[in-house]
Amino acid sequence: MRAQKPLHYLLIPLLLLQSSALFADNTLTAEEIEVLFTNKTFEGIHLKNGWIFKNYASTDGSCKVLFLTGKKSGQTRSYRWFVKENMHCCDTGRRHICGTITDEGDGVYFKYRNGKKHIQTFMNFVEGKQI
Repeated sequence: MRAQKPLHYLLIPLLLLQSSALFADNTLTAEEIEVLFTNKTFEGIHLKNGWIFKNYASTDGSCKVLFLTGKKSGQTRSYRWFVKENMHCCDTGRRHICGTITDEGDGVYFKYRNGKKHIQTFMNFVEGKQI
């Protein structure tokens, strides 16, 4: 006759799987994106071009971007921002750049195009227009 394993041999792996599932998805919902960006000034990094910028996202959907580095350094541009299907979108006038937003902790957020490619990093969110 075989000895049965104690119950905790089964419960511990199940609890570990359950707890990791609770923390695995750090993607923001549409409502969370609205709260994070609306009437906030924040800093960002455009990963492909290496630009560092400061952005103010207004309550009316307009946004003002001040480029701090790169070929547009010192320039300010006006765009539109909106939320579509749990994605943060920026209308540049030529195209819409949409992506999911993930909370990476410590006030840092990543924007992913198609849920896969990390395209921008956002941080240092403060209330109101600070540009």
